[in-house]
Amino acid sequence: MRYSTMIRCVGGKTPENFFAFLDYLRETPFTAVNLSFNDTPWLFEDGFDVGGFIRRFRAYGFGLRFAHGPMAYPALFDRSPFRAIDGRVLKGLDLAAAFGVAAYTIHPGSVVDDGLVYDREASAERNVAYLRPFVAKAAELGVTVGLENGINQPWDDPELPLRQISPDFDELITVVDALRDEFGRDAVGVCFDTGHCHIAGLDPYRELKKIGGRLCMTHVHDNDGDRDRHLPVGEGTFDWGGFRRGLAEIGYDGELSLELYYESEIWEGDAAAYLTKTYRGLRGI
Repeated sequence: MRYSTMIRCVGGKTPENFFAFLDYLRETPFTAVNLSFNDTPWLFEDGFDVGGFIRRFRAYGFGLRFAHGPMAYPALFDRSPFRAIDGRVLKGLDLAAAFGVAAYTIHPGSVVDDGLVYDREASAERNVAYLRPFVAKAAELGVTVGLENGINQPWDDPELPLRQISPDFDELITVVDALRDEFGRDAVGVCFDTGHCHIAGLDPYRELKKIGGRLCMTHVHDNDGDRDRHLPVGEGTFDWGGFRRGLAEIGYDGELSLELYYESEIWEGDAAAYLTKTYRGLRGI
């Protein structure tokens, strides 16, 4: 098993703050990282020296396999503006290929009825059509698209009546199988987000057994089943034992990738020690 963590900026989203995180990280046991294109807006600016940035990143020597494409919430077909970022998702695929990334996360959309209740069958049909051009381009670039499970809960806002918004794993399996039939097994798979799974009240062991060989990447973080807090492993109530058993039984030996949020106070203390602690928690799964 490989272990990595998503790069976050130390403070505001700037190139120097991006590399400040890496400066802390090289004082830890981490040898691999992953990108979030939500945290690197400068890479999408016209005229930015992407090649120079990649060369500077590579000089740190970290392994890199995953990248998270740009996203917006709520991701509701016909009810939210999330499709306004389609161009950035496509450009993110070009960036992922330039960095040498193997798998790229995309958040699918959801179809809901007038009561804002999730419609799995309609969502799957819409997502196959919606995702087709992204998967086609990714296949040409040699990048696997990882479709991430949703949270079935309001996005950090208890006033939003989106209690059953997803996509859930059953939908993702349907969508992945349809797109694999069209583009091949390596073109698309499931990105298993542990925090979203917990908020949705799902059994990670049962869901992993259903996913099986479709699993292509992970986002690992903890919470108390209430909101998407992105805590280190063991600081919430997620069923890590069930997660571990599920991974073992489906034969997943890929990468476990932390996707954490960081309070500003972390950078004012011993940041390297804190990051090392998160690594040990990840290794303990």
